Amino acid sequence: MVETVRMAYRDAEYRAEREGLGLLQASESYIASRLRVWDLALEMSVDLVQDPRFSSMPAADKNALLANLASKISFIGSLLVLDSNGNIVLDPLSPQPRLGNFADRDYFLAQKPRDAGLYISQPFRSRLRNNDPSIGISRRISNPDGSFGGIVLIAIRLNSIRDLFSSLDPGQRGSITLFNAAGRVLMRQPSMDGTGDTDIDLSSSPTFAQMVREKSGTLTAVAVTDGTERLYNFSQIPGTDLFMAVGLAWNDILSGWWFRLYMTVAFTLTLCFLALVVAIRLQRELARRERVENELAKLARTDPLTELANRRVFDESLEREWRRTRRTHKELSLLLVDSDHFKQVNDRHGHTIGDRVLKKIGDVLARHARRAGDLAVRYGGEEFAMILPDTPAEGACKLASEICQAVEEETGHMTSLSQACTVSIGVASSHAHVATASQLVKEADAALYLAKEAGRNCVKCFEPPLKGTAFPAT
Repeated sequence: MVETVRMAYRDAEYRAEREGLGLLQASESYIASRLRVWDLALEMSVDLVQDPRFSSMPAADKNALLANLASKISFIGSLLVLDSNGNIVLDPLSPQPRLGNFADRDYFLAQKPRDAGLYISQPFRSRLRNNDPSIGISRRISNPDGSFGGIVLIAIRLNSIRDLFSSLDPGQRGSITLFNAAGRVLMRQPSMDGTGDTDIDLSSSPTFAQMVREKSGTLTAVAVTDGTERLYNFSQIPGTDLFMAVGLAWNDILSGWWFRLYMTVAFTLTLCFLALVVAIRLQRELARRERVENELAKLARTDPLTELANRRVFDESLEREWRRTRRTHKELSLLLVDSDHFKQVNDRHGHTIGDRVLKKIGDVLARHARRAGDLAVRYGGEEFAMILPDTPAEGACKLASEICQAVEEETGHMTSLSQACTVSIGVASSHAHVATASQLVKEADAALYLAKEAGRNCVKCFEPPLKGTAFPAT
């Protein structure tokens, strides 16, 4: 009988460790996936703010662009852009722009002397949201000369973090706690005071010191917050100074000990079922997070109207293909395509029809980008471009003529247009005197100018010295 009791005790202890570890892994996965999404939103926001074109936009358009990005992310309390003095310059999630200076906050001070990467702040009471307990995650905005230009900040409501864990049950006297390396509690589930126990200071606790020192593991300790003895599973969230601890109270572990001797099989089956439910819910949540991240990445590199690659992808791809061309000594050709008299189309038929024309041109270009390395992009406005690796000038000019003809034929079938739309195309290919990818773009632009001068709806190929040969579309 004694041996049976001992075995039951060891079994209860073992099952408690496994249950705590499962809750810990689930909790850590929740936070890690959220941080990835929030950080991706920060990186995209910083890229937008640092883009020279963004600075020239009206404030309303800037806010709308950032608000559209933030709308894809949940649990955000505020999204702010602060200048180098800590003042709010953009507040896209507020109906009315708010004023404030946050130069004293650690999320601002940490980024000022150097790029601190993704910075997670200490808990604070929000000055913009009625002292709502929050944490801030920030990334640095750097000026073109590398100097400090401010930060992009996402403020996360700590109550929303706690809500993430509402489906995880650590027991009547158990706890799930998120805290940082400074010993500040960010969230505790369940809460002792109804507020999530935000900002409790654990820095003087020996248990906290051991967890920070060992990074991950299991230990038994009496909590300084409520005096309850618990079995803790803990670990540091990778890439951050945040720690997650799941504590199961020993009173809960051993309650019903004798009863569980006779109910082991039933309890094990129930536990497996609960673990399966938690795993399924976690898998669905992580899959949804992955879809959001993929969608954000696609939005950052795709023109929404034509679904072609955008200017950012063009710049990266052209530079990459240019370096490869220098190594292989093969020709690289570039097409710059401009819609003829596009303003007249908009004025006569409206912007909706104008957008349909641009999409039709984009479809033609995408269809003519036949090889794996060919890239069609929307260059800006009514301008498009095509990068043609390993393509000599003669082949590029022939393809350009086909595009001209296809655009005129297909837009001519659009019943909403009074007449077909045409394009002018400038072609440039790498040759001995071209030193950079930028020079190749300038040559294609010069050839495009000649095509416009030659009456439009034609192709001009750049040849040094510049002399264009017209390739009519028909």
